[in-house]
Amino acid sequence: MSGTSTTAAKAAADAAAARDTRPPPPARIRWLCGRARGERLLDAASSGGAAALILAREGSSVVAVERDGAALERARELLEAEPRDVRERVRLLGRLAVEDDAFDTVLLGQALEDEDQIEPSLENARRALAADGAAVITVPYGSNGYLDRDEPAHLRPLLRALSRSYAIEDVEVGHGFLGIVARVEPDSQARTDVGPWLDALESAHRRLADREHVAAAHDEELEERDRSAAAQGRALDRATDRAERLERRRARLEESQQEARRRAADAERRLSRQETELAKAKAEVDRRKEQMDRLRASRSFRLVQLLWSLSGAAQRRLGRARAARGGTSSGS
Repeated sequence: MSGTSTTAAKAAADAAAARDTRPPPPARIRWLCGRARGERLLDAASSGGAAALILAREGSSVVAVERDGAALERARELLEAEPRDVRERVRLLGRLAVEDDAFDTVLLGQALEDEDQIEPSLENARRALAADGAAVITVPYGSNGYLDRDEPAHLRPLLRALSRSYAIEDVEVGHGFLGIVARVEPDSQARTDVGPWLDALESAHRRLADREHVAAAHDEELEERDRSAAAQGRALDRATDRAERLERRRARLEESQQEARRRAADAERRLSRQETELAKAKAEVDRRKEQMDRLRASRSFRLVQLLWSLSGAAQRRLGRARAARGGTSSGS
């Protein structure tokens, strides 16, 4: 896209995105906002109001039109959460009712693809634009789920309709969308010949199809890797479960071994105490046996003494008796 004001607007939008801590808007919304020029803006298909809010935060006055009631209500809720200065710069409408030549830029984001006749919408946008104003348009394109809109052929009516009132400044293929910047051009001689644009789109489409084919092959390879990784993950889970079971068995075995060691230690302590008590009992028996031996020895000694004493006394009495008998015999 050409033009100093467009470059400045894109730079402002990029700077705003860098300062904003909120989740970034989709690439299509960023593209629309980056191509808006001037301070008087009309978002003719506002949906939830994302583009209008971004532009109002940067200081532009925005009229946002959304015919769907639920989407318009969501936009109002989002606007209520904005600061007062942003709220004052946005006007939400349920239908297009604006003055002619009132806006520097008209945004037509995903607004034309479902129209049976796109000329009235483009004519309404042209009337709303100032003499040097521009329409910034996006339509679905490429791998975006629109099965009948991934070929350049469906863009021919749009480009030809634009060429009747506008000069096409830029056509850009984005992710899932095609972006067009068209400037109001009163001079029919200066309006765009759409042939080169269509040829360029055909070439771009072929390159896009090639990239999508490569991407599909890559996706298939990634899916195969995912399946392989999932299988490996399941195998790893099974191995982990088995390892955990073995670890629990090892822990139980270790507890059993520790319990067995505790019991063996208790038994050894009891055996040691019993051996100690047995040794004490044996020593006591030996001591008492020694005492008995000494007692027996003492009693035997006293008995022998008594016997000797008795024997000596008996011998003396016997001697005296013999002596007495001898004296008697000599007296007779």
